[in-house]
Amino acid sequence: MSSAGDPHPIIVVTGANSGVGFGICCRFIEQLSYKNPPDTKLGPLPSKSSVVSPYAGSTRLTLILACRNKPRAMEARRLLLKVADETVEERKRTAMYDGHAEKLREGLKIDYIPLDLASVESIFCFGEQASLKYPYISHLILNAGLLNMTGLDFYKAFHQFIRNPVLAVTIPNYFVQDGWSESDDNLGFLWQSNVFGHFCLYRGLEQLLLRNPQEGSRIEWSSSLDAYPEAYDHSDMQLRNAKLPYQASKYQVDVISAVLAQQERKAKRSSEASVYHVTTHPGVCHTNNTAAGLASFLVWAKILSFFFARLFGSQNHPIYPKKGALSAVYAALAPVEALEDNTGILPQKYGTKSTIHGVEYVGLDPIDDWQDHKEKATELVTYCDRLRDTFIKARASPPLPTKQ
Repeated sequence: MSSAGDPHPIIVVTGANSGVGFGICCRFIEQLSYKNPPDTKLGPLPSKSSVVSPYAGSTRLTLILACRNKPRAMEARRLLLKVADETVEERKRTAMYDGHAEKLREGLKIDYIPLDLASVESIFCFGEQASLKYPYISHLILNAGLLNMTGLDFYKAFHQFIRNPVLAVTIPNYFVQDGWSESDDNLGFLWQSNVFGHFCLYRGLEQLLLRNPQEGSRIEWSSSLDAYPEAYDHSDMQLRNAKLPYQASKYQVDVISAVLAQQERKAKRSSEASVYHVTTHPGVCHTNNTAAGLASFLVWAKILSFFFARLFGSQNHPIYPKKGALSAVYAALAPVEALEDNTGILPQKYGTKSTIHGVEYVGLDPIDDWQDHKEKATELVTYCDRLRDTFIKARASPPLPTKQ
């Protein structure tokens, strides 16, 4: 097991081998190569920008890549180490270089633990391996997400582009999705991959998160701009019949995170360890999430449309995954004082925004219709806990004898 001495960030990132997850890992390395991470100055509360990050001066960093595919995870690890080396060389060329980047590079550790969010057994195994290997976890970045896109509804696309072209490339309503598949655990496949799997992972790592010797651990729930309540029917918690299952799953993420954050604040005592649940979103970025359902020329058209949207005033298009990763890294490294200012009656999520010139910054977006869904959201958390308990009990029960 890694030593608990010299407290430093030990960060789990799901879906870390590509897209925004990979961008988050890159950004952690680059930010912590500074003594005081500059991303913590880009938050939505300027009055808090002078407060120093609790992770300022860290000379060690452990990134845990939580992914299904080992070869892709190992390739991501190789590329991240390359990013670390390039970051050191870049810092050394600056006039005020203080040697900190080299210290972080020496203390950088990138591990891989297999994780399939569509398998509760895989999630249990991840928690067991992490408990044996690490003394604590400081951050859990619940980033992985599945958009089971099979094509486009060109009729809907045409009408949305005619009515509002910027909205059409920000919150599209014309993706054809397959949300009805069932996982090997007999659960809604997309729901398990996007919602229940991450819920189980958090619960399984909760004790490691509470052992963090630094200030409260952060659990970040990655949402989306197109998480909206109209897509979600509470009577269909596993989203088996949802017409827009991805959007519905992201709204579930919003409300689950908000419920857990409020429960944690009510239970918090000054003498006890605590965790902070934060909701983030990367804005609109180009990733491979939709590539499988699009012809190559449509992929390029999509990227070009993002630039046009930004040109015409959209602040929601950072476009590049590493830029989109800003909100997640800010929420992870900012001082708790800055995050605690976002604990009002109406919960919000930290989102990556962009200027017309592509300079990213952090904004706040509301969790829509929270008051109308608060009670149902609490029921959803209870449902997830009870469902997880059934898997724990089934795992503990000895198998029935088979007839010879």
